[in-house]
Amino acid sequence: MNHNLKIVQSEILKILKIFDEKCKENNLKYYIFYGTLLGAVRHKGFIPWDDDIDITMPREDYEKFISLYRDEFFHGYYLDGYNCSRYESYSPVFRINSKNVLLRRDKGNKEHWIGAFISIFPMDGLPIDVKERNKHIRKLMIIYALLRASRSSLFGLGNVKNRSIKEKIVIILNKIIKIGKFIPPARLAEKYNRLASQYNIENSEFVYICYDGQSSIFPRSLFDDTVDIEFEHNKYHAPAGYDELLTLYYGDYMTPPPLSEQSPAHSTDIKIMPQPLV
Repeated sequence: MNHNLKIVQSEILKILKIFDEKCKENNLKYYIFYGTLLGAVRHKGFIPWDDDIDITMPREDYEKFISLYRDEFFHGYYLDGYNCSRYESYSPVFRINSKNVLLRRDKGNKEHWIGAFISIFPMDGLPIDVKERNKHIRKLMIIYALLRASRSSLFGLGNVKNRSIKEKIVIILNKIIKIGKFIPPARLAEKYNRLASQYNIENSEFVYICYDGQSSIFPRSLFDDTVDIEFEHNKYHAPAGYDELLTLYYGDYMTPPPLSEQSPAHSTDIKIMPQPLV
């Protein structure tokens, strides 16, 4: 394994341990999810090339966690979100970032450094009616597309090569309009979360986990019970229906992808800070 990637994984594992302790102290529900859940089941830890940790929390617990720690989390780490003291990810979800280990993310023509992080995705309810459900998801996708456009006009515009026609049109238009100057990412993130939180989980047959479109709609019943699952020699909370969830999202999840796809998703370089950033 790449030595620097191992450093990143060690750092974000520290964040996960602190996060788990804080949730237990405050009786907050969470589940490891996405690639972290897959790694726990297939590798009993990190997917070897993964460079972040994914968590989901029911909306009520998600909001309570932010209200408790938006201003100060733990020495060396901080919350990053549109309604927190710092907002650097320009994402609709919040993250817990490190001040000690930085990741370089090349956005278009700009070099951008961020703290190694864990992502926390809110889990929301959905309309019972299928047509209303799909309409609700489409609205969320439109807001998220605007957020990406707003973010790209601040970070630097992406390359149009290897993009769909629709994406090429958006990138070219954004070079002209620069939507971020008119609609800041924080406003769009707030709008996204306000819309997403309209439906209560307890009254929903299905739940929606953040911004990945139809592929992130899951039966609520799969989250009704929690199990503890091993991840890097410790136990963390996971949905009891993890096998069905992983199958719905990844298909044959026990088969690793080809070597060409085994690379970190969030970083092109890593920097270790001699002193934590303020």
